[in-house]
Amino acid sequence: MLKGFVLVSVVLMSDFAHAAPYCGSLDRVTIALRLITALYPETSGREFDLSFSAGLGDPNVFDTTAANLGVTLKKSSDSKRIGAPSPSSSPRDNDIEIPTYLEFSFVDFESDTTRIVCHPVNFRNNTENRSRKEVLALINSHPEWDDAKNIAIAEQHGMKLGPNKRIAVVRSLPLKSLRSIYGPLIVTKATFNLYVGEKCTGCFFTDMHWRIELREPRTPTTMTILVDPFDGRIDRIVFGGSR
Repeated sequence: MLKGFVLVSVVLMSDFAHAAPYCGSLDRVTIALRLITALYPETSGREFDLSFSAGLGDPNVFDTTAANLGVTLKKSSDSKRIGAPSPSSSPRDNDIEIPTYLEFSFVDFESDTTRIVCHPVNFRNNTENRSRKEVLALINSHPEWDDAKNIAIAEQHGMKLGPNKRIAVVRSLPLKSLRSIYGPLIVTKATFNLYVGEKCTGCFFTDMHWRIELREPRTPTTMTILVDPFDGRIDRIVFGGSR
Protein backbone atom coordinates (compact mmCIF):
# COMPACT_ATOMS: atom_id res chain seq x y z
CA MET A 1 0.00 0.00 0.00
CA LEU A 2 2.80 2.40 0.93
CA LYS A 3 4.69 1.58 -2.27
CA GLY A 4 1.67 2.50 -4.37
CA PHE A 5 1.23 5.77 -2.50
CA VAL A 6 4.84 6.80 -3.09
CA LEU A 7 4.52 6.08 -6.81
CA VAL A 8 1.41 8.22 -7.12
CA SER A 9 3.09 11.05 -5.21
CA VAL A 10 6.05 11.08 -7.59
CA VAL A 11 3.79 11.23 -10.64
CA LEU A 12 1.79 14.11 -9.19
CA MET A 13 4.91 16.09 -8.35
CA SER A 14 6.34 15.60 -11.84
CA ASP A 15 3.21 17.12 -13.39
CA PHE A 16 2.56 19.75 -10.72
CA ALA A 17 4.47 22.67 -12.21
CA HIS A 18 2.67 22.72 -15.54
CA ALA A 19 -0.72 21.39 -14.41
CA ALA A 20 -1.57 23.37 -11.27
CA PRO A 21 -3.55 26.60 -11.80
CA TYR A 22 -1.79 28.27 -8.89
CA CYS A 23 1.12 27.58 -6.59
CA GLY A 24 2.42 29.33 -3.51
CA SER A 25 5.75 30.82 -2.53
CA LEU A 26 7.22 27.58 -1.18
CA ASP A 27 6.06 25.70 -4.28
CA ARG A 28 7.94 28.17 -6.47
CA VAL A 29 11.10 27.82 -4.35
CA THR A 30 10.83 24.03 -4.65
CA ILE A 31 10.44 24.26 -8.44
CA ALA A 32 13.45 26.60 -8.67
CA LEU A 33 15.60 24.14 -6.71
CA ARG A 34 14.41 21.29 -8.96
CA LEU A 35 15.49 23.30 -11.98
CA ILE A 36 18.92 23.94 -10.45
CA THR A 37 19.61 20.23 -9.99
CA ALA A 38 18.29 19.52 -13.49
CA LEU A 39 20.57 22.11 -15.11
CA TYR A 40 23.57 21.48 -12.85
CA PRO A 41 23.45 17.79 -11.85
CA GLU A 42 26.86 18.08 -10.19
CA THR A 43 25.12 19.97 -7.35
CA SER A 44 23.15 16.88 -6.32
CA GLY A 45 24.42 15.30 -3.09
CA ARG A 46 26.65 18.29 -2.31
CA GLU A 47 26.64 20.73 0.58
CA PHE A 48 26.25 24.48 -0.04
CA ASP A 49 25.44 27.56 1.94
CA LEU A 50 22.26 28.88 0.31
CA SER A 51 20.89 32.39 0.40
CA PHE A 52 17.66 33.62 -1.16
CA SER A 53 16.89 37.10 -2.45
CA ALA A 54 14.30 39.01 -4.43
CA GLY A 55 15.91 37.97 -7.72
CA LEU A 56 16.10 41.39 -9.33
CA GLY A 57 19.82 41.54 -10.03
CA ASP A 58 20.90 41.89 -6.40
CA PRO A 59 22.09 38.75 -4.56
CA ASN A 60 21.76 40.40 -1.13
CA VAL A 61 19.11 38.83 1.06
CA PHE A 62 15.68 40.49 1.06
CA ASP A 63 12.16 39.39 1.86
CA THR A 64 10.58 37.84 -1.23
CA THR A 65 7.35 36.13 -2.22
CA ALA A 66 9.41 34.12 -4.75
CA ALA A 67 7.51 35.58 -7.70
CA ASN A 68 11.04 36.72 -8.53
CA LEU A 69 13.72 34.70 -6.77
CA GLY A 70 17.49 34.80 -6.49
CA VAL A 71 19.42 31.79 -5.21
CA THR A 72 23.12 32.02 -4.34
CA LEU A 73 25.19 28.85 -3.91
CA LYS A 74 28.30 29.33 -1.78
CA LYS A 75 30.94 27.11 -0.22
CA SER A 76 29.46 25.16 2.68
CA SER A 77 30.52 26.42 6.08
CA ASP A 78 29.44 23.19 7.78
CA SER A 79 30.20 20.33 5.37
CA LYS A 80 32.80 18.72 7.66
CA ARG A 81 30.35 18.36 10.55
CA ILE A 82 27.63 17.08 8.24
CA GLY A 83 30.07 14.69 6.58
CA ALA A 84 29.03 15.49 3.00
CA PRO A 85 31.23 16.84 0.21
CA SER A 86 31.27 20.50 -0.76
CA PRO A 87 32.55 21.70 -4.16
CA SER A 88 35.84 22.95 -2.72
CA SER A 89 36.65 19.85 -0.65
CA SER A 90 35.74 17.37 -3.38
CA PRO A 91 36.37 18.96 -6.80
CA ARG A 92 34.89 17.31 -9.87
CA ASP A 93 35.25 17.87 -13.59
CA ASN A 94 33.04 20.74 -14.77
CA ASP A 95 32.22 21.73 -11.20
CA ILE A 96 29.86 24.67 -10.86
CA GLU A 97 31.70 27.88 -10.00
CA ILE A 98 31.33 29.03 -6.42
CA PRO A 99 29.76 31.38 -5.57
CA THR A 100 27.04 31.14 -8.21
CA TYR A 101 24.08 33.53 -8.37
CA LEU A 102 20.94 32.28 -10.16
CA GLU A 103 17.79 34.25 -10.95
CA PHE A 104 14.25 32.99 -11.55
CA SER A 105 11.12 34.89 -12.55
CA PHE A 106 7.68 33.29 -12.31
CA VAL A 107 5.90 36.42 -13.59
CA ASP A 108 4.15 35.91 -16.93
CA PHE A 109 3.85 39.16 -18.88
CA GLU A 110 2.71 37.43 -22.09
CA SER A 111 -0.86 36.76 -20.96
CA ASP A 112 -3.66 39.34 -21.12
CA THR A 113 -3.18 40.08 -17.44
CA THR A 114 0.16 39.78 -15.67
CA ARG A 115 0.07 36.68 -13.49
CA ILE A 116 2.35 34.49 -11.40
CA VAL A 117 2.78 30.98 -12.83
CA CYS A 118 4.19 27.70 -11.53
CA HIS A 119 7.27 27.50 -13.77
CA PRO A 120 10.16 29.94 -14.26
CA VAL A 121 9.32 32.18 -17.21
CA ASN A 122 12.89 33.49 -17.09
CA PHE A 123 16.00 31.84 -15.70
CA ARG A 124 19.49 33.31 -15.75
CA ASN A 125 22.85 32.23 -14.37
CA ASN A 126 24.60 35.51 -13.59
CA THR A 127 27.96 33.88 -12.87
CA GLU A 128 29.96 34.02 -16.10
CA ASN A 129 32.34 31.20 -17.02
CA ARG A 130 35.86 32.56 -16.41
CA SER A 131 37.45 30.93 -19.46
CA ARG A 132 34.70 32.21 -21.72
CA LYS A 133 34.99 35.72 -20.28
CA GLU A 134 38.75 35.81 -20.96
CA VAL A 135 38.38 34.50 -24.52
CA LEU A 136 35.63 36.98 -25.37
CA ALA A 137 37.79 39.84 -24.10
CA LEU A 138 40.68 38.61 -26.28
CA ILE A 139 38.53 38.28 -29.41
CA ASN A 140 36.84 41.63 -28.87
CA SER A 141 40.28 43.25 -28.84
CA HIS A 142 40.98 41.89 -32.34
CA PRO A 143 38.19 42.92 -34.72
CA GLU A 144 40.51 42.09 -37.64
CA TRP A 145 40.29 38.33 -36.92
CA ASP A 146 37.89 36.36 -39.13
CA ASP A 147 35.33 33.75 -37.98
CA ALA A 148 37.69 30.81 -38.41
CA LYS A 149 40.39 32.54 -36.35
CA ASN A 150 37.95 33.45 -33.57
CA ILE A 151 36.64 29.90 -33.32
CA ALA A 152 40.16 28.44 -33.37
CA ILE A 153 41.24 30.78 -30.56
CA ALA A 154 38.19 29.81 -28.51
CA GLU A 155 38.87 26.09 -29.00
CA GLN A 156 42.50 26.57 -28.00
CA HIS A 157 41.27 28.15 -24.77
CA GLY A 158 38.83 25.42 -23.83
CA MET A 159 35.67 25.78 -25.92
CA LYS A 160 34.20 22.26 -26.12
CA LEU A 161 31.05 22.83 -28.16
CA GLY A 162 31.91 24.74 -31.31
CA PRO A 163 29.75 25.18 -34.44
CA ASN A 164 30.23 21.54 -35.50
CA LYS A 165 28.85 20.13 -32.22
CA ARG A 166 25.14 20.69 -32.83
CA ILE A 167 24.09 17.08 -32.20
CA ALA A 168 26.13 16.88 -29.00
CA VAL A 169 24.58 20.12 -27.71
CA VAL A 170 21.01 18.97 -28.38
CA ARG A 171 21.67 15.56 -26.82
CA SER A 172 23.07 17.23 -23.69
CA LEU A 173 19.84 19.08 -22.95
CA PRO A 174 18.03 17.75 -19.84
CA LEU A 175 14.76 17.49 -21.74
CA LYS A 176 13.16 14.93 -19.41
CA SER A 177 13.68 17.19 -16.40
CA LEU A 178 12.57 20.29 -18.29
CA ARG A 179 9.39 18.53 -19.45
CA SER A 180 8.59 17.60 -15.83
CA ILE A 181 8.50 21.34 -15.06
CA TYR A 182 7.27 22.91 -18.31
CA GLY A 183 5.30 20.15 -19.97
CA PRO A 184 5.87 18.66 -23.47
CA LEU A 185 8.72 20.27 -25.44
CA ILE A 186 10.33 19.54 -28.79
CA VAL A 187 13.54 21.03 -30.18
CA THR A 188 12.99 22.97 -33.42
CA LYS A 189 16.31 24.71 -34.01
CA ALA A 190 19.88 24.91 -32.69
CA THR A 191 22.17 27.73 -33.80
CA PHE A 192 25.74 28.65 -32.83
CA ASN A 193 25.89 32.42 -32.37
CA LEU A 194 29.27 34.09 -32.69
CA TYR A 195 28.42 37.79 -32.82
CA VAL A 196 26.00 40.18 -31.16
CA GLY A 197 26.93 43.27 -33.14
CA GLU A 198 29.09 44.77 -35.86
CA LYS A 199 32.85 44.47 -35.46
CA CYS A 200 34.58 47.67 -34.40
CA THR A 201 37.58 48.72 -32.33
CA GLY A 202 36.69 49.03 -28.66
CA CYS A 203 33.29 47.34 -29.14
CA PHE A 204 31.80 44.23 -27.54
CA PHE A 205 30.79 42.36 -30.69
CA THR A 206 31.19 38.67 -29.83
CA ASP A 207 29.19 36.63 -27.35
CA MET A 208 29.64 32.95 -28.18
CA HIS A 209 26.72 30.72 -27.22
CA TRP A 210 24.34 28.11 -28.58
CA ARG A 211 20.75 29.24 -29.03
CA ILE A 212 18.27 26.37 -28.78
CA GLU A 213 14.65 26.94 -29.76
CA LEU A 214 11.87 24.65 -28.54
CA ARG A 215 8.08 24.71 -28.57
CA GLU A 216 5.09 23.01 -27.05
CA PRO A 217 3.40 20.57 -29.47
CA ARG A 218 0.17 21.91 -30.97
CA THR A 219 0.54 25.36 -29.34
CA PRO A 220 2.38 28.58 -30.24
CA THR A 221 4.25 28.59 -26.91
CA THR A 222 8.04 28.58 -27.30
CA MET A 223 11.15 28.25 -25.17
CA THR A 224 14.61 29.64 -25.86
CA ILE A 225 17.69 28.16 -24.17
CA LEU A 226 21.21 29.61 -24.27
CA VAL A 227 24.07 27.14 -23.75
CA ASP A 228 27.64 28.15 -22.88
CA PRO A 229 29.89 26.41 -25.47
CA PHE A 230 32.81 26.32 -23.05
CA ASP A 231 31.28 24.22 -20.27
CA GLY A 232 28.03 23.09 -21.93
CA ARG A 233 25.84 24.55 -19.19
CA ILE A 234 22.50 26.26 -19.70
CA ASP A 235 22.87 29.92 -18.75
CA ARG A 236 19.47 31.27 -19.80
CA ILE A 237 15.90 30.06 -20.32
CA VAL A 238 13.03 32.16 -21.64
CA PHE A 239 9.63 30.44 -21.74
CA GLY A 240 6.23 31.58 -22.88
CA GLY A 241 6.68 33.53 -26.11
CA SER A 242 4.92 32.78 -29.37
CA ARG A 243 6.29 31.86 -32.76
